[in-house]
Amino acid sequence: MIAAMGPKAGFAGEYYGIQALRAFAALAVVAVHSPRPSPWFHGQAGVDIFFVISGFVMMISSTRLLLKENPARLFLWRRILRIVPLYWLLTGLRLAMITIKPSISVHAKPSTWNIISSFLFIPSMTPDGPDHPLIIVGWTLNFEMLFYLLFAIALTLVHSRKAIEKRGGTLLFLVPAIGLIALLGLLRTDAWPAWTALANPIVLEFLAGVMLARLTMMGSLPKPWLATIMVGLGLLGFLLLVPDTPEASSRVLFWGIPAILVVYGAISLEGILRPHIPQWLLLLGSASYAIYLIQGFIFPVIHTMSGLFFGRMVQESPSQAGWIMLAISLVLVAAAGVAVHLLIERRMTDYLKQLFGRERISPVAL
Repeated sequence: MIAAMGPKAGFAGEYYGIQALRAFAALAVVAVHSPRPSPWFHGQAGVDIFFVISGFVMMISSTRLLLKENPARLFLWRRILRIVPLYWLLTGLRLAMITIKPSISVHAKPSTWNIISSFLFIPSMTPDGPDHPLIIVGWTLNFEMLFYLLFAIALTLVHSRKAIEKRGGTLLFLVPAIGLIALLGLLRTDAWPAWTALANPIVLEFLAGVMLARLTMMGSLPKPWLATIMVGLGLLGFLLLVPDTPEASSRVLFWGIPAILVVYGAISLEGILRPHIPQWLLLLGSASYAIYLIQGFIFPVIHTMSGLFFGRMVQESPSQAGWIMLAISLVLVAAAGVAVHLLIERRMTDYLKQLFGRERISPVAL
């Protein structure tokens, strides 16, 4: 849930539009990775939507945190309890599976440091280049943890000021800090240490989400007609634009700007969209983190199914087979993600909150 946003924001609870975008972003990434005869790269832009939403959520939630003691510590504690347990659980499961059957790993035998760095959210390197975490999509969580650390520092630096000043005060640190990290990303070479892979212009998308939250708290939202155009242009950008590689600096332009347009438009259209967003879509949004992490465990099953039932179709009609496999992937991964969210993630989070005596933890964007 997104915390109260102040008198000008208009909504003091969950943003349904943001929840729907979470579902869209998670399923877009699933579509990229699903077993298909031909790849579809554009769905990777779902990650960019997540990053913009992440910055938005952090800035919005800080409105309440700034009224509490030790806001930075509380902020980090909430995020750690929300993100780390499920990720560690699934990473441990992945490690066990790799130990039993090494062939399912990206690397047949991950190094000790690769295993450790996967749990610690640190980029690692092999002689052949950057290494993936044990859960491949976990690379985005490395950036999330960087975002959390930067935001916690910002909260610490402005803690002594009045609440109304603190909201803008966080920007006094975040803007130059993230700008410097983005600049270093443009200068970085493969000779730099592996952890410097976090220096990437993609961090500007997080800052963009922070700025959108600031505009929202100030009541600076576009009119519905303009917001609708922004969402349309953003979605069109996702369909038509693609950087040379997902790691290219141009990603911020090709996918980051459309992500900003879609998120800002959805926020502005909340009053119109809210009554029409179905509960099942909100559930998918709540389960988006689980959907995002669980996909790698489901795809081998889908791949086996495709070989058994659609092998001939792949040869004779690859396009038709691709659409069928995509539909199966979306349904099965979404169902598995919802099950993990309801039966494991939510119960585990509730147990940890009771164990450590902490107040309700707000969901975050990944």
